[in-house]
Amino acid sequence: MKWILILIAAASAFAAGFFINGKPASGASQAAADKVAPGVVTGSLVAAAGRVEPVSEEIRMGAEVNGKLREVLVDEGDRIRRGQVLAIIENADYSARVASSEAVLQSRDAAVRKLENGSRPEER
Repeated sequence: MKWILILIAAASAFAAGFFINGKPASGASQAAADKVAPGVVTGSLVAAAGRVEPVSEEIRMGAEVNGKLREVLVDEGDRIRRGQVLAIIENADYSARVASSEAVLQSRDAAVRKLENGSRPEER
C-alpha cells in the first residue's frame, strides 16, 4: 500500500511538471534558437523610426585632485565634450606644493646666476 502511494505521488508530480512547462521544443525551432547569438553585424542597414536613449542618465566621473568645489562651469542639461572643464576645484595642499616648488626654482636660479656672475666683483 505504501509503495502504491509513492508511485502515485511521483506520477502526479511528473504530470504536473509536464503541464506547467508545456511541451518540449521541436528539433527545428531548437536548432534555430541555437544559431542566434549576440555579435557585431556587418554589411546590414536598418532604417527605422525611433528614439535612441542611453541605458542610464548618470555618468560616473571624478577629479584628479581632492579639494573644495570653487566653481561649476556647466548647468544641468548642457552638452559637454571630452576634456571640457566642468568645475574648478580649490586644493590648498596642491597650491602649497606648487608655491613651494616655485620658491625652490627661484632659489636655484639665483644660485646659478651667482655662479655665472661670481659673488664678488673680482671673481667676474
